[in-house]
Order: sequence, then C-alpha cells, then structure tokens
Amino acid sequence: MLGSLIQNCVLSEYLAEALFVLSPSGEILHANQNALQLMRVEGDLTGRRFAQLLGGGQARRHASLIRRVRTHRQEITVELPHRYDADERWLRVRYVPLGNESGDELVILAFVSDITQEVELRERQKQIAEERDLLYRAGAELGRSLDLDHIFTSMRSLIAERMDCDVLYLSSFDPETKLITCLFAWQDGEALDIANFPPVELAPEGKGTQSLAIRTGQSILLTDYNAQRRTSSSSYYINKSSGAQAIEPTQVPEEDPNVPRSALIVPLKLGDVVRGVMQIFSYRIHAYRQRDLRLVEAIGAQVLVAVNNALLYRTVLQEQAKLEELNRTLEQRVVERTARLAEAQRIAHLGSIEIDLTSGMAVLSEEACRILRIPLYQNNLPLRRLSDFVHTEDLDRILDLYQRRKIDETYALEIRILRADGDNGYVSLRAKPVVKDGKIAQFLCTALDVTERRRAEEEQRRQTAILEATTDLVANWTPQGELTYLNQGGRRMLGVGLDADIRGLSLRSIYSEQEWRVIEEQAIPTAIRRGVWVGSSTVLHVEGVEIPVSQVIIAHRDGHHRIEYFSTIMRDMTIQKQAEEALRRSRDELSAANVALEKAARLKDEFLASMSHELRTPMTSILGLTEALGEQLYGPLNDRQVRAVKTIEQSGRHLLDLINDILDLSKIEAGQFKLNIAPCSVDEICMAALHMTKGMAQQKNQMVSFTIHPTAIEIEADARRLKQMLVNLLSNAIKFTPEGGQLGLDVQADANEGVVRFHVWDKGIGIAEEDFPRLFQPFTQLDGRLSRQHAGTGLGLSLVRRMAELHGGSITLTSVVGEGSRFTLSLPWRPAAPRPEPLQTIEAGGNLSLPIHSHLQSERLIKVLLVDDNLAMMEMYVDYLRQSGCEVAIAKDGVTALQKVAQLQPDVILMDIQMPGMDGLEVIRRIRGLRDPDLAQTPIVALTALAMPGDRERCLDAGADEYVAKPVSLTRLKETVERLAAVR
Repeated sequence: MLGSLIQNCVLSEYLAEALFVLSPSGEILHANQNALQLMRVEGDLTGRRFAQLLGGGQARRHASLIRRVRTHRQEITVELPHRYDADERWLRVRYVPLGNESGDELVILAFVSDITQEVELRERQKQIAEERDLLYRAGAELGRSLDLDHIFTSMRSLIAERMDCDVLYLSSFDPETKLITCLFAWQDGEALDIANFPPVELAPEGKGTQSLAIRTGQSILLTDYNAQRRTSSSSYYINKSSGAQAIEPTQVPEEDPNVPRSALIVPLKLGDVVRGVMQIFSYRIHAYRQRDLRLVEAIGAQVLVAVNNALLYRTVLQEQAKLEELNRTLEQRVVERTARLAEAQRIAHLGSIEIDLTSGMAVLSEEACRILRIPLYQNNLPLRRLSDFVHTEDLDRILDLYQRRKIDETYALEIRILRADGDNGYVSLRAKPVVKDGKIAQFLCTALDVTERRRAEEEQRRQTAILEATTDLVANWTPQGELTYLNQGGRRMLGVGLDADIRGLSLRSIYSEQEWRVIEEQAIPTAIRRGVWVGSSTVLHVEGVEIPVSQVIIAHRDGHHRIEYFSTIMRDMTIQKQAEEALRRSRDELSAANVALEKAARLKDEFLASMSHELRTPMTSILGLTEALGEQLYGPLNDRQVRAVKTIEQSGRHLLDLINDILDLSKIEAGQFKLNIAPCSVDEICMAALHMTKGMAQQKNQMVSFTIHPTAIEIEADARRLKQMLVNLLSNAIKFTPEGGQLGLDVQADANEGVVRFHVWDKGIGIAEEDFPRLFQPFTQLDGRLSRQHAGTGLGLSLVRRMAELHGGSITLTSVVGEGSRFTLSLPWRPAAPRPEPLQTIEAGGNLSLPIHSHLQSERLIKVLLVDDNLAMMEMYVDYLRQSGCEVAIAKDGVTALQKVAQLQPDVILMDIQMPGMDGLEVIRRIRGLRDPDLAQTPIVALTALAMPGDRERCLDAGADEYVAKPVSLTRLKETVERLAAVR
C-alpha cells in the first residue's frame, strides 16, 4: 500500500492545503510543496516527527492527537496557536486516518492551514463588539447624572468590569499652575478620603510616570510598576488606612500586598490640552494589555466630558445665584455703575476697529487681531476681507443697519464670527460714526469677545431643561432657608402647583418636626463641613402625606470660601422601601435554614475529604506491595503464597471500590460530578463489564449469558461510567443468585423510541414489591441484620440510578420473590448514519494502507524524580521502577525537589501533593516558572491521595500534565512514565 500511496502523492501538489502523510507513530512519510512553504524549510522532511516539526509549544498536544487518531481511527480537527520565537501563528490541523478493510494497516493524512489572519480577525471583531458595548453603556451611565460621586462610582464599576482595578486615581491638571489635584481615589473596595492627598507639582522631565503621561499626552502601560516608580524623584505609599506618605525610591516595599505591580496611566485631554490623568493599578504583575489601555482611554474621554458637565452645572448654579443677587441690587446701583462704566470704556482692554469708508480699509487693534486669530502684522484689512469673518446672516444685519444709518446714532449688536483657525465665536460690537463735511466718513468700533458667556448661557438653558425634565426633586435655598428654585419634578412630589410662586416657601415647611431636626442638626452641618451630605429623610406632601426620599445636600461656596447657597436632590423611595421590607422578611426566613444547611454540607465534605485521603494512603502501600509481590519483584513465591497475595489484592480492590463509590455519590450530591460524553461501542463496554465480573461468577459456578441486537451499536455516553453501572448490576445479580444459577445481560436498541435498553436478569432470590422504593436509596440494604448473608454498603444501585439520570436515562425493576429479578437500564440513543467507505486516492486502485511500524524505544534510561514524604510508599515505587529499567531519584519535601530538578534534569516527575512545608501544588508552580524552558516543561504526574471534587482540576491548573489518584497500579504507573518520557 505504501508504494501505491507514494505513486499517487503527486496529486497532493494540486491541493491548496499543506499535506503531510504520517506513519501511525507520527513520522513524516511524504510532504507536498505547500507543506514545505508553510514550515519555511527546504529539502526532504521524510523521517522527521510531525509533532516536533510543528513545535511552537504544541508538540506534546499534537503527539497526543496522533495517538488518539491511531487508537480510535476517527478524524480530528484542531485550531491551535504556535509560537516560533516572537512569531505566533494559528494553524488548523485536520488528521484523517486511512486504513485497509481489515483495519490492520494505517496511514494518517495531516492537512495544515495557516489561519492566523482568520483568528486575529475573529478576535478583533469580538474585541470591537465588547468594547463598543462597554463604551455605549459608559456613555449612557456617565451622561445620565451631574453628580460627581455617581460619575466616579460608575467610572470605577465600568473599568472593574473589564479588568483588575485594585487601586484607581483620577486627578485634574492645571496647565498654568502645573499642579496635579486628586479628584477621586479608590483602593481595596472603598473610596479614599482625598483630603489626605495634597496637590503635587508636575515632576521634571524624565521623572514620574504620571508626569510623563501629562507632558507627552501619551498613555503608559506598565507591566512591572515597581521598576518604573524607582525612577521617580518622589513616591507616595498608600497603606491599609488609606493614608499617603512620601517615601524615598529605594524604600519602595517589594513584597507589601498594597504596592501595585501593574499600571495604566492615561492622560485626559480636552482638545490637545491635557486636563487630567487617570491611573489604574493591580497588585498582580502583567495584569494589563493594550486592549485594556484602549478601553481606559475611551472611558477616560467620556469621564472628562461628564466631569466637565458636572462642574459646569455647578458653575451655572453659582452664576444663577449671583445673577439673582445682582438683580435685587441693580436699581440702587444703576447711577454708580453708569459712571464707572464710562471710565472703564476708556481704559478697558477691548478690541477696536477703525473703518475708513473712503479707502475701504479697516485697522484692527492687537486685541481685535487676537479675537479673529490672525497675526498682528495683518491688522490692515480690506472691508471685503473683514466681512469674511462675519456669519452670513449677521452680515446682512450689519448691511441693513448701514443702509438706515444716522449721523448722531451709536450702534450696538452681537454677531457671530468665524475665526481664522476655523473656530466659531460671538462678539459684542458698538459702533460710533465719524462725520466729515456732513457725511459719515469713518466708524469707530469696539469689539468684546462674549463667546464663553454665550456658551455658558446655552449650557445653562440645556441644564435647566434637564433639571425640569427629571422626576426627582431639585431645589436651591439660601443659607437662611428660603427656597429660590424648585423644579417641576419637585413641585409634583410636594403637590405644589407648577406655576405657584415659591418665594414664600421655606425649607423648614417641607419637613416634619422630627425630620427637620435631623436636617438642621446633622445634614446641613455635614454638608458645610464636607461639601456634601448623602442620606435619607421624609418630606411632607401638601396634603400631609409623608414621602420617604433619598437625599443629597450640597453646600456651594463663593470665591472667599463662604457658603453662598445650598442645593438638594431627592428621589421618591416609596416603592423601593416597600420592596426592601418584603425582601428583608424573606431573607430573614431563609437565613436560618441556609446557615444550618451550609454547616451540615461543609462538615460532610470535610469528613469525606479527610477519610478519603487517610484511607487511600495505606491502600496505596497495600495494593502496590501486593502487586509487587504478585509479580515476584522481591523474590519467588510458592502456590499458597501466590493465592494469599491474590486474596489480599482482591480484598484491597474491594475496599477501594467501596471508597470510590462513596466519593462518587458525594460528587453527585454536590453537583460536581462530570461525565465525559463521547461515542463508544456498546458491544465493547458490555464485554469489558462481563470480563470484570467473570471471576465472581466462576467462583459460584454460575452460567452467564450475553445477547445484543443489533450487534453494532454506538452510543453517546461516558464509557467508563456506563461500564461501572453494568458492573454494579452484574455484581448484584451474581451476589443474589445461588451457586450453579443463571444470570445474563441482554441489550436491545429501539431506533423508533431512540433508546438502548440493558437488561440484567438473574434467577436468584428476587425482591418483594414493597421493598422497591428503598432499593435505590444510598446506604440502604433490604437485609440489615447482623446475620445477613450478603455483604455490601448499599451504594451500588443508588449510584446506578444517579449516573443513569445524569446520562438522561433511567433504571427500572421487575422482580418476583423466589424467581429472580430484571433490572433495565435505559439510555438515549441516536442511530448513526452508515459509515462512508474509506477515502481513496485514485478512482481505480486498491485501498490505501501502510504497515504499522513499531516505535523503537530509546536505549537511554528514563530518569524519574519521585517526590513524596511517605518513605515506605516511595521505597515500593522506587523498587518497581528500577526493576522496570528506570533511573530513580527521590525527594522527601518540596525544597529538596526543586534543588534536584536543576541537578538531575529528570524526564518525568512523580509529585505527591499533600506534603509538610511546601505542598506539591506550589512545587509544580515553581517548576513551571523556571527560566530554563526545558526544565519548566518537564512532564509532571500529580500522584496523590486527594480524590475529592475539584482536586483533579486544582492539580491540572497548577501545571500538572497528568492526575493519578492513589492507589495506582504499578503497571499503570510504569506505562504513564514511559508514555510521558516518549513525548518528552
């Protein structure tokens, strides 16, 4: 067949994919031209190992896949990343087994495609979708409130949703004073009092990451923040009490858990000007990536807008109060202000424009040039060029005034302008005509830039519209307690008319006597002292109904730090209070029951874990030494000694089965029992179960029959657990059938119902119908007397029922006392379509097949490092492995193991987990973290008596390649060592 394959391999050159023809052991028999180009090599690849050729950190994975294809003869397709130095490539590898009809010859085709761009595109699309969703929610959440506390809390929650956020600082930066002021600080789950953080000056160039981000305007990602902060001229250490203290760079505490290890420093810019900086820290090293940096930059931009809006809203309220105060005193000061204004016009720094109608030219002052953003040397402009800076509609207004001009009239108007840099603005103009010979020859104009005022007015109108639209109560009052503003939502909440005059309404009148004392004695003083008070209170409707509200009181100060006015926001909490009360009652009722249940479950799990470990440890020595004696490792045995050893082994296996049954039941009850569902042959599983119970039946001279229809049934199930269920049922049938009796296993598949039924029957003692309900209960035996004839724990049938239900099936029973019983295990089944014929390489040719070449073992001894604190158990493993041709070294603790790994460079490490001092999980992690890649990738087998739910995952997560629960067969242990050493 090999010759036929090679002759037709020329066809492979027309494939778009890279094609490798492999032997069953994974050696390359042929590779097409695309394969050579994919692997970037020249010359013949024949004889090289395919798994090692791909490499890229996935050699062991591909070796395992080839073994699976060889064993199960099923096609497998995988997509895996392969790293070659700094280059990472994603490859799609499809393994296709080809063999002759008899199945004794096999060749494997490996089709390989580079899908790096496809994977990157998928990952990028996923990232874009996630980032778009987060940013959309960030914009909605940050933009819906003008409260700084809400903005800061929402900002931290949004960031923490996507990445580690142990510490967060948000600071503002004043470009004029060069001062950095902390606005918000968060550490270890709570906000810090920023009063402890004084403003700091911008550090000199080259010093300090925060100052570097502000100076350059570029974001910084630090995977090891300690290394960078040592370059700063001054550092601040944040302790557990949230206090900040200056320390020298050499005093940075390396091991303190409060010292950040990774950092994102993002400048917040308004236009091109940096106005703040956001710093995010994690106590974990290498915690952030570039995509995290991009997200923080986008969120930071929205945070800056939200904070500016909140501050602007606060400014608008302040200006509103000032304007109202000015209006009250305006009439008394009109005469005085008029005189002062005349003097101010002569000395004020206003832009001036001289327009000469005769020459058609305009002369601009320095301030006028600044307003239009033009160079000072262009201060002489033709009138046509000057008109280009005026908005078209306002230019028509100016021309209309010019047409209606009068000699003795001064003109004043506000116009919109388009500056030279493209920015829009507003200018207030005043023009006085100059008359010569009875005609207007010139206009003298003053120009005042009112852009900021107009924008503030527009923003104030927008913010007022928002306040009027909200359903919450928003109000302002003077320090004397007189309400000056109440929005429509507040009017509706209090029952005040929408058009009613509130000037006679005081703050005191909306509270009851008791609530007012709290507001007057606690809330307002706190707001004066801290700037804000947050709490809950009760206000009164005009009809006397009390309304529970959540309330925020803010104290607003003027430039001299004096209280200017107060504002408050209230939200009706009536519905929420009712829901909270109902929830509290339900929570109290459930709390007592949950505490009792949790305590009972915890005690049971702790007991099972302790007993499992304590029982498995001596069982490991018993079964291991028994197996070693049975193989006559310590010397020859006579016939009676051999029988005694077999009796000890059978008793030990029986005891181990009881331990495993108890653990399986505890896993099922804890919801941690997982099935490995895969296609499996019913015929093979049944034959294996019958073989395992054959010895029991032979001892009682029983006849065991087996029928199956149809003969070839493939089912989706956990093969090991299905075999365990059948063994339990067959063992029960043998146990309760007298010597010389009959029993059997009949399998029937029903395609119409989509079910496979396993009937285990016997001609034994039978079961009374009234005992059926107790039969499948755990730890229950129908005959519980001390003198009962049949041993057992009563777990087998309970496990069968639980495992059947996990498969989506069931188990039923029919029985007659004295005549026998029939247990029926029913599992779901989807009949498979007829299998296609083996793939042919040419239309008129024989089947493709290659002779299977056995893998020649290396003559080099396998070096094994055995780490275990049980010296008796170690001696048993050492003797057996050395007799099997391995070079074995031992270590009785984790520290010694780490030393010997570097000295011996073993091929395989057998690692016990529960050891004094440094446990096995920590030793595995440290080995995986070694700088030497060969040592770090040494195969490690977790050989442990820990067999409770989650123990296997803990071992594999720590870096173990294999997990083997004690006791383990010495033969299996040897096979595991040889298999891992071969991949190595």
